[in-house]
This record gives sequence, structure tokens and C-alpha cells, in this order.
Amino acid sequence: MIKNLLLHVAIIGLIFFLATNEVVAVDTGACCLPGNSCIDNVTASECRSQDGIYQGDGSNCATVTCEAPTGACCLPNFTCMDNVTSAYCESQGGIYQGDGSNCAMVTCTTPTGACCLPGDACIDEVTASWCQSQGGVYQSDGTNCASITCGVCDCTPGNSNGDGAINVGDAVYMINYVFKSGPAPIPYDICSGDANWDCTCNVGDAVFIINYVFKGGPPPCDCPSWLSSCGPPLRK
Repeated sequence: MIKNLLLHVAIIGLIFFLATNEVVAVDTGACCLPGNSCIDNVTASECRSQDGIYQGDGSNCATVTCEAPTGACCLPNFTCMDNVTSAYCESQGGIYQGDGSNCAMVTCTTPTGACCLPGDACIDEVTASWCQSQGGVYQSDGTNCASITCGVCDCTPGNSNGDGAINVGDAVYMINYVFKSGPAPIPYDICSGDANWDCTCNVGDAVFIINYVFKGGPPPCDCPSWLSSCGPPLRK
């Protein structure tokens, strides 16, 4: 008897609650996932958690088309290509200009920077190819002559321990650096250790020095030659 009474009270309470309170429904819709697949009946937050694009409350995969957004792409030769995806643009070595962009609204320009010319003169806002055609050393995109000093080249490639002489001690120093996480070459952690002129530091530089010191092999290059081949910066 008491159980039946409690059940009736609970039912009446539930009916009263439903009659006096609004039941909040969670809005769901279709979600376009990476790869252009589609899933239904997910919330906007669930869609975003899967890197998807929510198609709106009440939408479904039968009524939407999942396509990757497209835009303009500036290619390495500074020409422009329309209606390509970001992934395709990057696969061509290009710079994607944003979803919905087009070549009519963007300008694919050649990057410029400072150039150290022979004689240590500096010129601003030139391209890398022009600088090289003049026998200069391009200082990288966006640089300017106010921030650099041409003619300063105080690195001795191969002298990794910074003692001013190239000998077996530099080979030992490089082996310790490469295999035992020892200190980096000094004062410049690429140029100073790069004995074999390949623009990186590894065990090959130690082998090059040993060959030079003990077997009469070729010496490491000088600093201007290293800069001309590997380019700035001297450090990593």
C-alpha cells in the first residue's frame, strides 16, 4: 500500500516537473571531417573535437557536401594558382593565401633582403638571385643593412674547440659533441665545426680533420668561402 502511494507521488511529481519546466534538447547536425567524410547527429563541440566543420543544427549528411575549402596559392616561381586546397598548395612548395582567396586579390612577390657585395658594401631590398649574380652574399629574406655588418667573418671552419688552430683536438671535440652530447663548436655552432664544408656538423667533420692532419688531405675552407656556400647565419 505504501509502495503504491510512493509510486503515485513520484509519477505526479514527474508530471508536474515536465509541465512546469522546459526540457532542453541538445542540438546536433552533420559534421564534415578531414578527408571530406561526413558523420551525422553530433554536437558542434563534438565535431570540433575531431577537427571537423559543423554544418549547422538540424543538418544531415544527405543534404550537405563535404569539400575541402580552396583558395589561391603562391608558387615558388611567384606565379599564382586558383581553386586549390591548402594541402595541394603545400605539396607544390607554395604558400596558401587563405580559404576563399583568389589570384585577383593577392600578389605573389619575390622576397627581398639585404645583400653584402664584394668590398663589404651592403644593398637593401634585393632578391637572393640578384645578390648572387653580383657575387654577393644574401643575408636572408626580410633583412636590412641597418641590422647587419658586411665583412665580419671571424669563423674558422673546422676549429671546433675555438683554440685558433686546426688539429686532432678539433676531431676529438667533434666526436664528443656528436656522440656524447658535449658542448657545441665555438664560437659558431655550425661554421666552427663544419670542417668538410657541407653546412652541417656531424662525425664526417671529425673524419675530415683526421684526414687533413694525419694523411695530408685537403684543409677546411676559409670563412668567406663557407659563407658563400652555406650562407648566413653562422649559428644554428
